[in-house]
Amino acid sequence: MPRAGIRLRGFIVLCACLLLLPGCETGSPVADAQAVAERYYQALKNKDFEAASGFFAAGLKSPDQWLQQLEVYHDKLGDFETSRLTNAVVNTVFSGRRYSLTYAVKYAKFPATETLILFEPVSKESLLIENVVVMSRGL
Repeated sequence: MPRAGIRLRGFIVLCACLLLLPGCETGSPVADAQAVAERYYQALKNKDFEAASGFFAAGLKSPDQWLQQLEVYHDKLGDFETSRLTNAVVNTVFSGRRYSLTYAVKYAKFPATETLILFEPVSKESLLIENVVVMSRGL
């Protein structure tokens, strides 16, 4: 009878390990989203608003609407200077992963707090910005 208890215990440990294995990942799950955000902010720094608008997913606004919005932000806030990640949240949904990255951003005229919402589908075919919320007294 003691052998049966040892086998059962071993079986339970094995099952627990197998159930936890899919949750293990190498690297930071936020790293890819941060890389997209850094390229987006680099485009803003270069005043290449067309390239910056290319980081947005189709849906909420058209590329032309994003381009116009980014130009309005530039006119009101001034040239982009720096950004610093202050918070990152990752949510896994059935269709993929949604990232919420909050940045403290310094512009020439006014500082801003910006939250970028990015989505990566299960297929990992793309990682694009769905929306950006810019909060600043300059707007």
